[in-house]
Amino acid sequence: MKMRTGILFSLVLLFLLSSGSVAVAELVSRHTYSILQKAYTLMQEEKYTESLAALQLLLGGKNKNTKKKPSSYALSYAALCYGYLDKGEEALKILQRAVVLYPEKQNFWYNLGIFQMQAGDYQGAVETYRNLIMYSAEQDVQDVVHYNLAFALYNLAQYGEAIEVLDTIPAKVHSSRQWLELKLYCHIGLEHWQAAEQVGLEILAFAPDAANIWTLLGQICANQQKVSRATAYLEISSILAPDKSREDFLDRLYGVQSAWNELVRHQRAAGESGYMLARWLAYSCQYQQAIDELGGNVPRQDMESALFRGQMLFVLGMKKQAIAELSRVEGLPLLFKEHSGMSGEDKKAKRQYRDRLSARALLLSGQILWLEQRWEEARDIFKKLELLPGQEEFGKSLARCMQSLLLEKQSVVQLPGILDPPLILNGL
Repeated sequence: MKMRTGILFSLVLLFLLSSGSVAVAELVSRHTYSILQKAYTLMQEEKYTESLAALQLLLGGKNKNTKKKPSSYALSYAALCYGYLDKGEEALKILQRAVVLYPEKQNFWYNLGIFQMQAGDYQGAVETYRNLIMYSAEQDVQDVVHYNLAFALYNLAQYGEAIEVLDTIPAKVHSSRQWLELKLYCHIGLEHWQAAEQVGLEILAFAPDAANIWTLLGQICANQQKVSRATAYLEISSILAPDKSREDFLDRLYGVQSAWNELVRHQRAAGESGYMLARWLAYSCQYQQAIDELGGNVPRQDMESALFRGQMLFVLGMKKQAIAELSRVEGLPLLFKEHSGMSGEDKKAKRQYRDRLSARALLLSGQILWLEQRWEEARDIFKKLELLPGQEEFGKSLARCMQSLLLEKQSVVQLPGILDPPLILNGL
């Protein structure tokens, strides 16, 4: 008697997209087995288009039979092929179908989250990884799932929640450099400088030659006005990885401060204006002293002083106060002769000087709002910049950029890993 074609074979294959997955037996027919074997061979030869063509017989193609459940391996292979062909949207469709058909399989949830993050859908990735954890026994959830969940939360600027996720991991895993770096950036995002410094020191305990961590610690201490400690961190960083910009910053921290203080003392005795004294203090990274020189809590009422004060507040991390101060610039009087060194009778030069100060104030305000992801407010600021002479195209381009950020929610990014966030060195 002829053997029926419906005989089932036990096919044990690993999901190729997963990380550390466990093999799971699945019964398939002889016909399905031969197609999967052919598709797998084609993938090994990097013939992904041909592999997809073979898999269409199992996936249903254009004539998909919704009553027949496709093999989980066919779905996994198809998602992998689409991924290699840079067709992320198609891979997402396959994986979204897979998690509905096989919600118990961690691999599909894991890979779906990866592709969602590649597409910039971090909110979707958060939901996906939480579903993975929900459908799995606690002891079966791999640590990398928690890391990816924390990474997605970090990219949504939900730094506190990301830290909570990282803290759920066993101490042995949590103490690895990759995990600690992500936690460090989360604390920086929250401007928890002391906690960030502590995490940075934990990293250095087993990676003392990590120059980028020494640099971060220097920047963190500079934000706390801990000049001596910042100097020490940056000195070590310069030894490990010499860098001209870092050396320039160290020059300001070393010795230069006392020299500028001596100059300020002499110039104050000579009756120099508070505005110029404040600028000299800022050159030596004494930002709070510079603000105090301009009147402290009772600021001077002129364009130049307001602009400079707004810059100093931003450097000190006081973004809300900086925006408020910068918004006053355009409406204040201009001490043209005192600060520009030019004749106050030149009306054209005076008007151009006023426009330059207004443009600088608007540009910095817009950049602060941009960094805060307050794109609508930033767009309105840049529209004001567009109205200033000589700034029409520049302001228009920035306003359009903000408008596009409001309209577009997704962007293509790299696979999960530590992405350096935009850090601002608190200097001029």
